[in-house]
Amino acid sequence: MQVIPQNQNRSVVILLAEDNLTDAFLIQEALKHSKYPIHLGVVHNGEEALQVLHHEGRGRPLEDPDLLVVDLNLSKINGWKVLEAVKQDPSLSRLPVLLVSSSWKKEDEERARELKADCYLVKPLDTAHFPMLLQAVERLLVA
Repeated sequence: MQVIPQNQNRSVVILLAEDNLTDAFLIQEALKHSKYPIHLGVVHNGEEALQVLHHEGRGRPLEDPDLLVVDLNLSKINGWKVLEAVKQDPSLSRLPVLLVSSSWKKEDEERARELKADCYLVKPLDTAHFPMLLQAVERLLVA
C-alpha cells in the first residue's frame, strides 16, 4: 500500500500523538528533512488522536492522515489502546501506524507486532538519530 499522494500538489499528512513537547519538537524537526512534503498535525494525548481520526472534537479538522505516529506513553488513552482502536476500526485499519517509545524492551516490540503496528521505533534522543526516524517514516509511506 503506497500512501505517497499521486497528486504532487498535496502533502503527505501525518498525525503525531505525542505528549512530551521536546520529543514532539525532535520528531517534527526530523520530518522536515523528508524528501516528501509533509503536513504534520500534532495532538497531545490518545483521546485527542482518536477524536481527530474520527473527525470529532472542536479542534481544527485535519485531513485524513496518511500515517499515524503514536507515542506509547500518552495520557488519557495510551498508545497501545490507540493502536488497538485504529487496527480494530474497519475505516482506519489500513492506516499505517508507527509506534514510538523510549522503551528498548523486547516485549514492547513483540506486543507492537502482535497488535499489528506497522513499525516500532525507539524515539530519537537527539538530531543524530533523525535518519532512523526518517527512514522508518519514508518506508511506511511507500510500503
